[in-house]
Amino acid sequence: AAYALGQIADVRAESALIEAFQAVDTINTNHALNETILEAVGKCGSASYLPLISSVSTYENTDNHLLLGQAKAIYRYMLRGIVVKEGTAKMVEFLANPEIERSVRLYAAAYLSRARDLDLSNSADLLSLVFENETEVEIKLFLPQILLKTQDAGAANLLKIALRSDEDHRLRCNILKAFGSTNYRLYRNNIQSRIHDRNIHVATTAAETILQFGEARYWKSYMTLSLGEFPWQVKTALLHAVSKFIPGGNSM
Repeated sequence: AAYALGQIADVRAESALIEAFQAVDTINTNHALNETILEAVGKCGSASYLPLISSVSTYENTDNHLLLGQAKAIYRYMLRGIVVKEGTAKMVEFLANPEIERSVRLYAAAYLSRARDLDLSNSADLLSLVFENETEVEIKLFLPQILLKTQDAGAANLLKIALRSDEDHRLRCNILKAFGSTNYRLYRNNIQSRIHDRNIHVATTAAETILQFGEARYWKSYMTLSLGEFPWQVKTALLHAVSKFIPGGNSM
C-alpha cells in the first residue's frame, strides 16, 4: 500500500505515509516498511519534508533499510526537481562512507551525478579521495560527472590522468562524456586525443563526444581529423561531425 501511494504521486497521501512510519527504537519495528514509506514520501511528499528527511543523523551504518529509504527519498525528490543543500550533504556523506551498504552509496552517486546546479565546491577534496580509493566499479563510473561539478582543478586533473591510464575502458568512456557535457571547449584537446586510443570503445566514444558536443568554430579541426586512418566506427562519427559543423555552402 505504501508503494502504491508513492506511485500515485498525490501529495494527499503524505500525512498517511508519515503517520504509518514506525518508531525505529522498538524491537518490532518493520524496517522494510519504513524504507518503502520514505521512498514513497520522496515520490509524493511536499518540499517541506525534504530538509527534515535529509537531516536525520541517528541511523547507524548497519541500519540498511533506513539508510536506503533515506537515500531513495532524497533521490526521488530530486527526480521531481526538488533539491536542498541538506539532501546533497547527506548524499555526499553516504558516498564517502565505505562502511555503508553498497546500494545506499549507489543511490548517492546517482543523485550527485544527475542533480542539476549542485554546489559541490566544498567537497572537492573528499570526492577526489573517493575517486582515488573507490573499488566498486559501478559507483566509480558516476564519479567523473560528480568531480567536474566541484569545479576544482585538482579533481579535473585526476580525471585527465585516469583518461590516459586507467585500465577500465568504461571509466574512460564516462570521463569523455563528462568532459563533453560539462565544458567541451575546456576539455576539447583531452577529448580529441582519445580518438587514437587503442581501445575501440574509448576511441569511438571520443568521436561521438565530438559529434554531440562539438562546436562549429572547430570544423576545420574535425575535417583534418576525418582524413586520418581510423576504424570505421570512429571514421563515421568524425565524418558526421564534419557534415554537421561545416559552414553551409562551403566548397570543401
